[in-house]
Amino acid sequence: MLPKRRLKWAALPIVSLLLITLTGCTPEEFSRGFLPGVGGVTNHTERIRELWVGSWLVLWGVGIIAWALMFYAIIVYRRRKGDNEIPPQLRYNMPIETLFTVVPFILVIGFFALTARDMEAIEKPVASDYRIEVVGKQWSWDFNYTDNNVFDSGIQYQEDGTEAEL
Repeated sequence: MLPKRRLKWAALPIVSLLLITLTGCTPEEFSRGFLPGVGGVTNHTERIRELWVGSWLVLWGVGIIAWALMFYAIIVYRRRKGDNEIPPQLRYNMPIETLFTVVPFILVIGFFALTARDMEAIEKPVASDYRIEVVGKQWSWDFNYTDNNVFDSGIQYQEDGTEAEL
């Protein structure tokens, strides 16, 4: 069989599996990153989803490249019939060693930078409508609404308005 025909037959199951898998995806599922169909609960849901989906796309890309290189090496450098010699052993391939060090380092720095950016935006304090000063005591709390001059010492009252006996 010719090498090109062999490549076609090797690619056919992969493409078929990919098509079968992707036909079940709707634009809504893809837009929310294959997460469950629950809508956003907070105002930060969209930012977190974008970080999640972006990270997974990068990781899928890295995985596909790694698997492709692995299968390439398996197919191209397989042992031939009658070839019983040990192949030449190479050491210190600096470009590849540098690549295997620099690419993961860049990925980690990129993930850290994107996560730090999103965490800073998420954890930014929002201006509140009320200012409440809370004082914790051994057996109770004091809640002081300083903007409205309301001070609550945490005394428990009964339904009729009398103070509870503890």
